[in-house]
Amino acid sequence: MELAAGAIFAAPGDHSVKVRCVEVAGKKCFDLLPRARAELKLMEDQGGRVNMVGVTDADTWAEDECLRTITEAQARRATAGHARNEESSRSHFICIMELHTGGSL
Repeated sequence: MELAAGAIFAAPGDHSVKVRCVEVAGKKCFDLLPRARAELKLMEDQGGRVNMVGVTDADTWAEDECLRTITEAQARRATAGHARNEESSRSHFICIMELHTGGSL
């Protein structure tokens, strides 16, 4: 993520990135951008694409702002200790970085 944000914002011109961060834990999906994690609904459209209903978008205009947004979202992941690891997330972190000019990373 650091490399992607660095490459985007180092390129000449004005750049902005829309960031979405979610946690997938078992059969549930949580939005990690709001201060309080919110469970998301996943809905399949007629074309077979899965959409996250109610996911929060964060518009970022600088590399440090983009990385801070992602870091704060990562900190909201649920963790719990177990025998092999004192702090295990038991989940997957998904970060979607969408260029406002079109395209995604």
